[in-house]
Amino acid sequence: MLLLARMYEKILNIKSFYFISLFVEILMLLTVIIFLIFNYSLFSALLIYAIYQLTFIFGGYLVRAETLVAKEKELLAKIDVKKQIGYLIGLTCSFIFYKTLEKGFEIDNKEIQIKILHYLLIILQTVILILLINSFKKKDAL
Repeated sequence: MLLLARMYEKILNIKSFYFISLFVEILMLLTVIIFLIFNYSLFSALLIYAIYQLTFIFGGYLVRAETLVAKEKELLAKIDVKKQIGYLIGLTCSFIFYKTLEKGFEIDNKEIQIKILHYLLIILQTVILILLINSFKKKDAL
């Protein structure tokens, strides 16, 4: 994090924001894939933890860069509101997903539920990557 903070002068621009965002989203996809490949193991837990720590390092940068890119207060407020709405929708969908597996499909085994969720997360993360790439293509931001 300290190294990244020292590079802010060089990397606080839209091009770096795009590539770091892309890198973080690819790491998130990688964590889901690692879980599916290695299941419940100490190795997968350590690897996923290490990747999450790496994403947290870049998360601080992304928030700071987002603030500089979206200079208007109204735009920043909209971004934050949309993020919070997204978190709440994700939480609600997770609850509905687990209840549907339990009640609708009678899948009570938590490990199976989590595994099924990870397959859906691969799809979701892939959609996020596609949307990220397309959002920068459309605006010729790079």
